Amino acid sequence: MPLFSKLAPSIISAFGLQSALALIFVPQANEKFYDLGGSIGFISTTLVSLYYPHLKAKYWDRIPGRSLPRLLSLAPRQLFLNAAILAWSTRLGSFLFARALKAGGDSRFDEVKHQPAKFTAFWMAQATWVLAVGLPVYMVNTLPPANHARLGPLDFIGIALWAGSWLFEIVADHQKSAWRRAKENKEHDDKFITTGLWGISRHPNYVGEVGLWTGMWLVSGGSLRSPFFPKGAWLLAGLSPLLTWFLLTRVSGVPPLEAAGDKKFGNDPKWQEYKRTCNRSGLLALVPSLNVHVQVKACGSECYIHLVAFIHLTLKFPSPLRLSRRARSQYASSLKQGPCQFPQNLSLQPLTEFPSDNMASLGPETPAELAVKNDFQTHIWAVFQDLYEDKWDQGRWNASVARFRAAHDPAVVQRFWARAKLPAWDALEAQFRKGPPPFLRPGWQSPLLGKRVDLQWIDRGPFEHVKGSTEGWRNAKILIIEFWASRFPAAHAAATDDVPRGSVGVRTDPEIFSRLSRGAIHNRWCRPCLAVFRDLSGIARSHPEIKIITFNSEGIFTNAPIDAAAVKRFVARRDDMDYPVFIDTHRVAVNSIFQPGQNLSIPLAFIITPKDGVVRWVGNPEDMAAPLDMALKAA
Repeated sequence: MPLFSKLAPSIISAFGLQSALALIFVPQANEKFYDLGGSIGFISTTLVSLYYPHLKAKYWDRIPGRSLPRLLSLAPRQLFLNAAILAWSTRLGSFLFARALKAGGDSRFDEVKHQPAKFTAFWMAQATWVLAVGLPVYMVNTLPPANHARLGPLDFIGIALWAGSWLFEIVADHQKSAWRRAKENKEHDDKFITTGLWGISRHPNYVGEVGLWTGMWLVSGGSLRSPFFPKGAWLLAGLSPLLTWFLLTRVSGVPPLEAAGDKKFGNDPKWQEYKRTCNRSGLLALVPSLNVHVQVKACGSECYIHLVAFIHLTLKFPSPLRLSRRARSQYASSLKQGPCQFPQNLSLQPLTEFPSDNMASLGPETPAELAVKNDFQTHIWAVFQDLYEDKWDQGRWNASVARFRAAHDPAVVQRFWARAKLPAWDALEAQFRKGPPPFLRPGWQSPLLGKRVDLQWIDRGPFEHVKGSTEGWRNAKILIIEFWASRFPAAHAAATDDVPRGSVGVRTDPEIFSRLSRGAIHNRWCRPCLAVFRDLSGIARSHPEIKIITFNSEGIFTNAPIDAAAVKRFVARRDDMDYPVFIDTHRVAVNSIFQPGQNLSIPLAFIITPKDGVVRWVGNPEDMAAPLDMALKAA
């Protein structure tokens, strides 16, 4: 029997229940039962997928002797997966329902619930979510118990991952609830939680969510890779963790919460510090011993590449998802490359985020090296990272360095220094004393923010045309001006090679700058610039009231000549740049708005209202969703 026909009862159950709930609650504009409806959907669809074949055999086909199976007659894999999804649904559904009742509703639906068509679409989207995310369990339940393979190493890894992730999510929810109760009881006056698991991730409950569905998918593999299922069945079931990850990090989880936090606490230095020092998505909190950097802010195929590569290349799990050489190369590059910024503008980052490939060539860390690293992180880095400029304490620094050197074997310290690729002590001291550049410090704002700027230079130019036109920008509600480069110069490459993302200090070797002045430049991809092309294209297509104009500035920090022909070939090969593109060959755009904005990094976007010429926001285009929404409403 085809797989689809076996899944038909689950499909009918998922969409049938949500349709019935929509018929009840949409006319009432009642969103309090939305999350509870999702949990009930998981429970009912799981039970239907498990028991429907037996009910059909007994009551429809009238096969003698058929009855509902006893729990102990199920395969161990079935027992675990069904128990796991039922336990998760019951716990999360009751938690969210109680929270909605206490809050008097769900603020996500304040506007949507009064629009019947859109509110109905949300219920249907929930049905799709119930079906897609629970797919590994529903598919496993279509196989008779006798045909399941025995549990193997991958199953036990999946079970452990599920259990740890579920506990992680429960603890995070409990800590948040306890924090709220304490705030209501006037036991503290903190504006947002930064303790417990919320001190290592700004969204630890989502960490648990992604982890537990990944664990269930791994457990399902023993059955879905068997001859009883078509090839690719396990790959299809992988939609469960992928969709969970995508929804939480790109749609309904992290983005609105981050936007709400920025709206409430955007000018609070503590919030800026929390965002700087605490992992945004925290998806690596499940495996803190792996010194790996995974970029989870990407979307589409890149998100797929990182999830598969993380499982297959880093965790060394057997995976049916084969990676092309290009995908492996992209993954390796993402571990090495940091933001596209001039060397002197790189910020100091925690040692705990060393990429694993920095250490690989020197073999595993010894206990003595781990002791050196922990001592350095605790008594050097953590102490002096904020003591820059007028807060610098030279006596304290000298004493700390002397104690550190006396406490450890010089050979072990030297090996750690090589692993971390740290500069000499005097250069490290200079970096700590100097601190990060102003635009990377908590609470910094561009001097152009909220100011009126002259935009006549857009029409005057001159610019090298690549595609699109500047026409219509005056009549647009919003004007977005973005600066980007396809590659960045060797000086930056040298700096990021010497001091990888996640290390402290940046080697400001004079030779780097002399090579720049001589024009001896070779290039590397500016991956953050490339990552926003598709987002900008989506805005351009879906918002005709927004005008986007982008300027390529390959020599933005070096004054090096731009190879216009190479840039045009690069743009011509892209299918994700559906907006006007110009080359700022004469640095008109750079001198008119980029330099005055003083945020010396790329990619960089300016959100401006053309009717008054006021700059509404300046920053990385990846972070402009919430500011753009606010600017649109204000316009």
